[in-house]
Amino acid sequence: KDVRLPVQLQRAMAAEAEAAREARAKVIAAEGEQKAAR
Repeated sequence: KDVRLPVQLQRAMAAEAEAAREARAKVIAAEGEQKAAR
């Protein structure tokens, strides 16, 4: 049984994971700036 994902699906999942990482990094950076501003 072949359980490998199609390349397009792999790319889509990787792009989604990358976007989620970037979004989380922005939130963390914003929180850090808020703490520094206090």
